[in-house]
Amino acid sequence: MQDSNNENTVPTMPLKDLGETAPNRAQQDTVDLSSIELTRKTVPPPASPKKVRRRRWPWVILGILLLIGFAAGGVWLGYGSAIQLRKGRMEEQRVTLATEHFMLGMQAQADKQYEISRQQFEYVIRLDPNFPGAADKLREVMIAMAVVNTPTPAPTVALPTLTPTVDTRPQEEIYNQARTQFAAQDWAGLFQTIDSLRRIDPKYRAVEIDGMLYVGLRYRGIEKILHQANLEGGLYDLALAEQFGPLDVDSLGYRNWARLYLSGSSFWEIDWKRVVEAFEQIYPYFPNLRDSSGYTSIERFRIAAKNYGDQLMDKDDPCGAYDYYKKSLDAVADTQVEGKAAEAYLKCYPPTETPMPAEPTVTAEPPVEESPPPTETTEAPPPVTETETPTPTSEAGGG
Repeated sequence: MQDSNNENTVPTMPLKDLGETAPNRAQQDTVDLSSIELTRKTVPPPASPKKVRRRRWPWVILGILLLIGFAAGGVWLGYGSAIQLRKGRMEEQRVTLATEHFMLGMQAQADKQYEISRQQFEYVIRLDPNFPGAADKLREVMIAMAVVNTPTPAPTVALPTLTPTVDTRPQEEIYNQARTQFAAQDWAGLFQTIDSLRRIDPKYRAVEIDGMLYVGLRYRGIEKILHQANLEGGLYDLALAEQFGPLDVDSLGYRNWARLYLSGSSFWEIDWKRVVEAFEQIYPYFPNLRDSSGYTSIERFRIAAKNYGDQLMDKDDPCGAYDYYKKSLDAVADTQVEGKAAEAYLKCYPPTETPMPAEPTVTAEPPVEESPPPTETTEAPPPVTETETPTPTSEAGGG
């Protein structure tokens, strides 16, 4: 059936008369490209993507700054911890020094050396004003000094007031005199001259004067420790010298020996073992070191070792007693201690009876019967007769 609209009719057969073919619906019209003017536009080629360089230098700088910051922080923390450690050590040294001088003051007070005891307690208070017991002990010493120094009441006689003579010499002359006394090691005269010079002008040649005071106090302290049997006074001079400068190795060694001696002697007749432990470290190096009592370090060690051995014998410990008797004899020979050491040795190693060896038991063996010896015969053996073997004879037939 044909559509009434001829425009929508699509012929299926070619038209023979026209010599043309009708275009199909799907066929498009041909476009004459020559009739169309093309305008050629120059289009730039697409830009190749450039590599975007990352900017790393800000991060590098930031990393360097962070490293510098961390390093500075570490240095600051280390410096702060070092300062705290140093302060802690200084505080420990101060407490230790105050304790040692407090013990020296106690020892001097017990020996009724009140002037030395007063100096020790005053030094402790300067080191640590809140040191427990120092103020009370200083008060006790001052009271004791007042009691001792109180004169017997006597009629009062008006006496002229004595005032020290003011040295009116020029300062340079007094200083030269102090140098002469320093070279001659006249320490007492040196201190008196320096005192008079500083009464006039405390700041005159302060550095040189302090140097002479340091050396003078150092040598006088060692002299008191080694040759004057004044350990407390020597320690006090070394403590004063330390205020002008650090002590050298020798001075520190002498101070340690003197402190150890006083520490060990403070346990005398109280704890013999502590005394032995203290003087066992001293007498091999300074056997003649002594204090105002006159006891040398080797003598104190000998007595303490013997007495502690006696205590161990009373506690039924002969082996331990023998060891301490032996220490006492190693220091100084003593016949009495030798007898005690022999007794302790026998108790520690008692002799034991050696068992005698048992006598061997002899068992009687049955007599062995001896066979009689063979008798010799002089007779010759009988002759051997040979028997001839008979040969068979043939029998002849008779007949």
